[in-house]
Amino acid sequence: MLTLTSNSTTYAQELATRMQDVTAGLSFSEIARRTDTNRETTRRYMVQGKPSAEFLARFCEAFEVSATWLLCERGPRFDARASAPGIETRLRRAGRSFVDGRVRRNA
Repeated sequence: MLTLTSNSTTYAQELATRMQDVTAGLSFSEIARRTDTNRETTRRYMVQGKPSAEFLARFCEAFEVSATWLLCERGPRFDARASAPGIETRLRRAGRSFVDGRVRRNA
């Protein structure tokens, strides 16, 4: 069960740190290219740690990172099967985004 910290800023910082660890040495432009995302949007997500579900799905796919590890820091970091098969696709289809450390439905 995912337990988020009561301080959403702390969660966002932790998520940003994990994304930065995965992409160490890559420019925002390169991350944007690999995730097919605008460079400025990528920079904001990487710095603030409040990415959309679509970006997270693309990020996990592009860098072969487990969504469970990225979001919860549980399980293996890198997993070709992404520890929860299909989670990225389900989040994208459900139109959800990560805001303030919680999953919210997009309006």
